[in-house]
Amino acid sequence: MNNYRLSALLAVALLPTVSRGELVGYWKLDGNFEDSSGNGNNGEFFGGTAYQDETPTALAGGQSVSFDGLAGTYGAINAANGGLALSTRRAFSISMWVKGDGTLNSDDRVFSEGSATNNNPLFNVGTHNTSADGTVDFYIRNGAAAQTLNHAHSFNAAFDDTWHHILCVSNDKIIDLYVDGVLDGQYDYTMVPDFTDMNTTTIGGILRAGDCCNFLGSIDEVAVWDHALSAEDAVRLADGVAADEAVVPPADADGDGLPDDWELSVFNNLNETGQTDPDNDQLSNAQEFELGTDPTDPDTDDDGVKDGKEVNNGWDPLNPDTDGDGISDGDELEAGLNPASTDSDGDGISDPEEYELGLSPTEWDSDGDGIRDGQEYELGTDPFNPDTDGDGMSDGYEYLWRKDPTVADEGCSATGASGAWNGLWLLGLGALLRRRNREG
Repeated sequence: MNNYRLSALLAVALLPTVSRGELVGYWKLDGNFEDSSGNGNNGEFFGGTAYQDETPTALAGGQSVSFDGLAGTYGAINAANGGLALSTRRAFSISMWVKGDGTLNSDDRVFSEGSATNNNPLFNVGTHNTSADGTVDFYIRNGAAAQTLNHAHSFNAAFDDTWHHILCVSNDKIIDLYVDGVLDGQYDYTMVPDFTDMNTTTIGGILRAGDCCNFLGSIDEVAVWDHALSAEDAVRLADGVAADEAVVPPADADGDGLPDDWELSVFNNLNETGQTDPDNDQLSNAQEFELGTDPTDPDTDDDGVKDGKEVNNGWDPLNPDTDGDGISDGDELEAGLNPASTDSDGDGISDPEEYELGLSPTEWDSDGDGIRDGQEYELGTDPFNPDTDGDGMSDGYEYLWRKDPTVADEGCSATGASGAWNGLWLLGLGALLRRRNREG
């Protein structure tokens, strides 16, 4: 991820939701697309949508929304603030009622997250990609073909032109799909890299730079949570219990703010509290629970940096290579690099490339000529030589005065004129600074 956890509290605030374990958004779709959870994640419909009185029998009234399946028809959630970025979380749940004919929908979506600036990352729940039947289709991608859950289909039908409830529970990239309160199967997308720039959340279609895969059918009672719901929750939702009443909070017998099942899974007892720090990594158990780190391991991602230090510096305690440059966070720190930047010295060349080229990833101007190393490669000059063409004038001076630093100027030499040209270079640098001050 790029927006790494700056602190245990900020980690949650970065996303448009409340704290972990609560309802993120709840859209009853009874004449409006407002968020009934109180979190302000309101939606807006586009194209051929309409409110209708037809609803699932279990809901006993209200309204649903019909979608005409044409381009331009979809519902966008929290669009002004970059969607929900739900799929960037370690655990989340999606509940909705759907009615549609899978044989009339080909690869169309009832829930989707994507990016308005990058067509590649997608988290999609929809109809069969070839309209072969009424099964649920999962298509989840963030990279090449090997990094894609490529159209995994449910065992049971949810798109047979009658109302069905579907609940998708994702936990550590394993989806439990419930159809009408019954577990259908598990779907593994651990091959998909973590999502980093999801900024659209939609129902009834995909939204990237444009929309597509528009659903023909009806949707009702959509709700999402920032944690994994239980099988019991799935049954209650399928029975028509409202989303803000159906989910029972995790048991906490000792009242320490930590779910008992989590405490038992990591400590094998209920003796710890939310404030203690048994692994001495400068994160409390409550913070570790929020972040998904291991409260019994001071370095969850084994990168050589304690979890607390990573969080306090804005690095990812669940990713050994926060910036994804191929150098672990611990190795970057040891070398004096920035674990959150692929170009620690800001010279336009990534840290791994500098190592390969023999340059220093901590020095932006290796030869001291006033030109960044990355720019030297763009200009065709030598980042190891301050005077590429050997004419006695530094590359920086020639570039400043719009000379070609790769072609020697006549009448100049690296010996007799060096002192004069150094003086001119200083005068030129002073003029440049004065001009920048005036412009600033």
